[in-house]
Order: sequence, then structure tokens, then C-alpha cells
Amino acid sequence: MRAESGDWAESQGSVGGGSATEFRNLVAGQLARTLVEIGATAFSREEILADEGLRNRDLVGFGLGSLDWIRLAVRVGEETGLELPENTLVDAEFRTVSGWSAALAELKGEGNDA
Repeated sequence: MRAESGDWAESQGSVGGGSATEFRNLVAGQLARTLVEIGATAFSREEILADEGLRNRDLVGFGLGSLDWIRLAVRVGEETGLELPENTLVDAEFRTVSGWSAALAELKGEGNDA
């Protein structure tokens, strides 16, 4: 399922593009969408981006179960054309908006500025 905002990967081109900040925006937006879909306490993309505590909160802390964050990872992957590393799915320390955006930026060769 594509994000309502359109095809992020296509907008970034097939090579390059995709800073940690851009990935953070994407992941926060997809998380906000998922929270609404599962009926959890919803935070907007802007709220997540503005609050370091929310950006670094394990997805479990938002009320997501393993199937929810796997679905979120699939959506992020569809949008970016990148597959999140396994540790970002299983380690609570990395299973965060900041952790995912840093991992995606690293995969794209942009470094870790999350």
C-alpha cells in the first residue's frame, strides 16, 4: 500500500537523495497514519517530529504490536525502496522513528544525522 503522499522513492530518484531528516519525516508520517488505523493514541507527524521523546520511543510504546510495526516497515520500504535492517525491527533501542531514519540514511549512504 502506498502512502497517500505519493511515491517517495520516485521523488528522490533511484540514486542518492534521502537524508536522515527526510527519512524522519517519512517514518513519522507513516507512524501517525498507522496509529490512527489501529485506534491507538494518535500523534500527528508534526508532534512526533517536534518531540525527541516521541522520536526515540520504541514503537511498542505507541501501542503497536509486532504485526503493526512490520506493516509500518513494509510501507516505509515501499516508499523508499529500502529494506530496514533486522536489528531495527527486533531491538527496542532501534525500533524508533530516529532509529529507522538513521538506518535508512545509512543504507542510502547519507550517514547518521538522525
